[in-house]
Amino acid sequence: MEILITFITILSAILGIYLFFKTSVSETLEQEDFLSKFDNASRNNKRFIEELKAYTSNKVDPEDHFMQGINFGEALSTLEFAQEEFFSTEKRDQLKKSNNHVAVRGAINSLEIHNKDLIESRNYFYKHFLNETMEEMLTRVKEED
Repeated sequence: MEILITFITILSAILGIYLFFKTSVSETLEQEDFLSKFDNASRNNKRFIEELKAYTSNKVDPEDHFMQGINFGEALSTLEFAQEEFFSTEKRDQLKKSNNHVAVRGAINSLEIHNKDLIESRNYFYKHFLNETMEEMLTRVKEED
């Protein structure tokens, strides 16, 4: 009987240690994945800001219609606000140090939504204003990744 209790105790300890390390590794990988997505989205956001600024300074007025009821100036303001508020170095460091996994998961969801909207906006811009073909668009996207 004592051997059985000892065996169960050892097995429980091994299982506990395994689960602890599995959770820690999973959270570390999730954090690294988030930071990679964060950096990629930040670069894409900056790149699109630069593209829109160049386009508005050379070809159109910032008050000209861009898409979905907003003009180029409003689109630029929104992207610049996101860059300053969400993609700042301080925000990245804050999220990197965060032990609040719910907050990190919420940030990941927000980041994915922003990135999806950004991709749609860039594709619209390239297709309707720069007359990029689907083949050129796919090539550009592959090169960026």
